[in-house]
Amino acid sequence: MATIVEGSLLSGIRGTVAGITVDKNGIVRQKAQRGPSTAPRSLENQQEFSSAGKATKIFRASFPNLIAKASDKFSASRITQKMREAISLDTVSIRGKRNVLDGELSVLQGFEFNRNSIFNAVFIGSVSATLNRTTGAVSISIDAFDPILSVFAPEGTTHFQFIAEGASIDFSNEQKSTQKALSNIKPFQAGNVASENLSIVLDGNETAPVFVAIGIEFFQEINGEKYPLQNMTFNAAKVILVDVLV
Repeated sequence: MATIVEGSLLSGIRGTVAGITVDKNGIVRQKAQRGPSTAPRSLENQQEFSSAGKATKIFRASFPNLIAKASDKFSASRITQKMREAISLDTVSIRGKRNVLDGELSVLQGFEFNRNSIFNAVFIGSVSATLNRTTGAVSISIDAFDPILSVFAPEGTTHFQFIAEGASIDFSNEQKSTQKALSNIKPFQAGNVASENLSIVLDGNETAPVFVAIGIEFFQEINGEKYPLQNMTFNAAKVILVDVLV
């Protein structure tokens, strides 16, 4: 911003000339000029942000049960952040065309759906997952545990249940195949709970990235009926397997 000095070339001029605006008080304002590379860089950033948004949408759609039962209100933005991180690790595509498939989807390993309730803090036990790509079989193993010692349950809990979801996701065509498995509803009481395997079967010989996640949900039994606790703050879920063919 500048002020016109009487007798200068702009003295007496009011209005806009060649991008320079002179107001009634003689104050000069000039519209900021874009550098020649600004527009292309902005377009490239928008294209990659759009790619991250599409990846987030199909990823969330691949885990409908865990998103509904064990996610915080910022989970979508946190997933998008992870997708952008994956895109930034694409070392083969030109700027603006970088994508999650050529990036590093492994950054989603360990992703927590509910940041208010971390899975390993709610369930202090051993959980693992394996995938057979030839058959599409996914096995989720939960080692033996004592609920009172290993499960941090909200007040009023009488029972709990594990939920597993597996998905193969074709990010390029925004398509997915999703399956789920549920454990038995277990009483929240002292005593040893035997080890358990949850099984999911996806398409055999699948070449798309495969993700497996597990969650825990809490119930209260009243007169023989088990009701999900409405306070989902305590429900937890996380990604325990990311398998991407190189």
